[in-house]
Amino acid sequence: SEAHLCEELGDLWLQVAFHACLARERGAFDIHDIEAMVVEKLLRRHPHVFAPDSSADTEDGGLSVVRAENSEQVLANWQAVKSLEKAGRPEPGLLEEMPASLSSLDEAAEIGRRCARAGFDWPSLDGVMDKVREEIGELTAESDPERVEAEFGDVLFSLVQWARYKKIDPDSALRKQMRRFRQRFKYVEARAREAGGWERIDSEQMEAAWRRAKGDG
Repeated sequence: SEAHLCEELGDLWLQVAFHACLARERGAFDIHDIEAMVVEKLLRRHPHVFAPDSSADTEDGGLSVVRAENSEQVLANWQAVKSLEKAGRPEPGLLEEMPASLSSLDEAAEIGRRCARAGFDWPSLDGVMDKVREEIGELTAESDPERVEAEFGDVLFSLVQWARYKKIDPDSALRKQMRRFRQRFKYVEARAREAGGWERIDSEQMEAAWRRAKGDG
């Protein structure tokens, strides 16, 4: 609804005003600088709309053509202006600027997706599983604690890539598994209480209770 849109825009504007206020207090910029910057960018990136002469060159990059007869030309001009804006700036690496909110599993999946877009990926799902088996073999062959940790990380990373190929969210899959584990363990814990405590049941009884919790007998 219009009222809901108005409310959401207000929430968004509050964030803009809040950060502008903080920036002003530290002497960086203020709300007027934000307004000026977005207007300047709008004019620069849309010369086919705002340039006094639609066939004139731009002032900041020497674009020879800004006339736009169709949407494809609009997009081409926009990309050209963006390229000029980036000229002289160091291009961020493919695996840089990861969202800080990602869990380690989600970040591993995102690394795989970005590499895949560049063509750096296994050609098939079988290739990923071969890599998983290879990493597990290297893990089991290690004894040095530091190497064991490194190989364990390799196993996890390759498993995440297998999940990516299968379109499985690894973080979600692990959370669901932990919920299943907790639910099943409650059954084992209840059997231990019935027996008088953990010290009164042995590993075979625990295993039997676990199988019953899983529905395996």
